[in-house]
Amino acid sequence: MAEPVDNDDSEVVSVGTRFVDNFFKIRLLKFELIGGLDPQGNQYYFSNGDYFLKVDGHRSTVTISYFSGSMLGKAEITIYNLPHQLADEISNLGQYMAMPGRLCHQIIIYATTENSDENDPRYIKIFEGSILVSYTDYNAVPDYVTHIQAQTSGGFNNVPCPYVSYSGSVSSEDIVKAIVNNFKLTINSNEAQTLNVEMIKGAKNQQELDKIRARNPIISHVVNAKVTTTQTNPHFVGDLKTQLDECAKAGRFEYNIQQSILYMYPKGQGIPNVSESPPLFSVQTGMVGYPQYSNNGIIVKSVFKPFLIFGQPIRIQSKVKPACGVWHSMASMQHSLSSLMPDGDWYTTTLVSNLSNKWGSTVG
Repeated sequence: MAEPVDNDDSEVVSVGTRFVDNFFKIRLLKFELIGGLDPQGNQYYFSNGDYFLKVDGHRSTVTISYFSGSMLGKAEITIYNLPHQLADEISNLGQYMAMPGRLCHQIIIYATTENSDENDPRYIKIFEGSILVSYTDYNAVPDYVTHIQAQTSGGFNNVPCPYVSYSGSVSSEDIVKAIVNNFKLTINSNEAQTLNVEMIKGAKNQQELDKIRARNPIISHVVNAKVTTTQTNPHFVGDLKTQLDECAKAGRFEYNIQQSILYMYPKGQGIPNVSESPPLFSVQTGMVGYPQYSNNGIIVKSVFKPFLIFGQPIRIQSKVKPACGVWHSMASMQHSLSSLMPDGDWYTTTLVSNLSNKWGSTVG
């Protein structure tokens, strides 16, 4: 295989470019675990005496996946060779131990930024959600591994959500906001609300206060990306996800939750108002290799794009002319990351379809 060259005609990330140079930097991931609440509103505390637990400085891999069809984002986390006591403690946090009414334990994932370096690591939050499964596998010693699965708003099926009912015609947006607001009131009521108030009163600084307010991965607000449907005499019951799924089906829209924001958009379309113009995928912006065809559209791979929102349109610039232009429908998005792993991944891969020239065509 010929060695890749650094010129405008190459679509392989090549020696001498900014992107390969970055791959020689140390990429870091860190994790923050947040204790949940039991049905009585009692706070779970870790062995360090706090309800926050930081994990960093370990070899680790993360895969964060989003799919269309009102699926919630999911994270698969693997951490190598944690201290035994810590590994065993984390192994007790999965949803399989949860009871009805309990607010599950949560995890926040951070990754170093493009301008970060080994001596001054700078992080951004790339995922937050509830822990579904956690366990440590000792069968591969000496490299025993701790596995964690988490989902955005996962475990909320354990928390009852009041029903939503209207008489007459009402917009899908108003229904979604009502469902979300009802859920917020539920998880912030009674003992949980009292506990949060006590914590906030005892906060020592703004950073600690921000963490306390973020302890529950509540949907902070709803972004409506041009959903205009209305529903007649709607009535939705069940947990949060069940109500949102039924509302989306009746209102002919899709939704996803990222960084505590619920995005709703017309079925089969993207999120048109996330940015003024679609993000560009090209050699100059970190695209790796060539766009690939699949049965459902085009697969494009890039150096990690932490600010890409699942569902927004993207623009492709490539030597593969049929792939060039704006693709409005994002069927899936996956971040594959690794920390302190030789030749580890640091990529974003998306599957897009429905080519359109709404913003004009870009030729590779």
